[in-house]
Amino acid sequence: MKTWKKRGNVSLYALTKEEYHNTINVDIYTNGGSSMNDQVVIGSLLKKINGRIEKRANHKLKLHRLTMMQMQIIFFLWQRENKCASQKDLEEYLEVSHPTVVTILESMKNKEMVDCRFDADDKRMKMVYLTWGNNALYEEIRRDASNIENSLTRNFTDEEKSIFVQLLNRAYHNLD
Repeated sequence: MKTWKKRGNVSLYALTKEEYHNTINVDIYTNGGSSMNDQVVIGSLLKKINGRIEKRANHKLKLHRLTMMQMQIIFFLWQRENKCASQKDLEEYLEVSHPTVVTILESMKNKEMVDCRFDADDKRMKMVYLTWGNNALYEEIRRDASNIENSLTRNFTDEEKSIFVQLLNRAYHNLD
């Protein structure tokens, strides 16, 4: 049973438990649309979306003994001219700490996917070289990633997809 309650400038809309789980709507609406509650809901929804993307991706990647982070590194290195990058470049690309990248790279070295060596010109810089060269698997995983993205925007028009990406980028840069 749906009920509306008015408390000051905030209207509360109570959802049944089933409705709550079957919708991304929020149970708190405000007249201005920019309350702290809305901001918390946006962050929570983005986290849930990311969780579902990671779950789907990791399910597919698990068959190939890969994680999403490892695949992001492979995608990044694959697109580079010499299929290499500095460890610092990877930290910045993935937006994770140095110890996190070191741990991921150790796992990838053990699977013979990458090789890490110090730069010949600057011994302080560690370079990461892609040694994994499975073209067919790379293309299969790219298709899987594309399918996940298409699922995310399944009912969007091309214009809505473009606006969605623009808004996500703007939100991302707002947090700089």
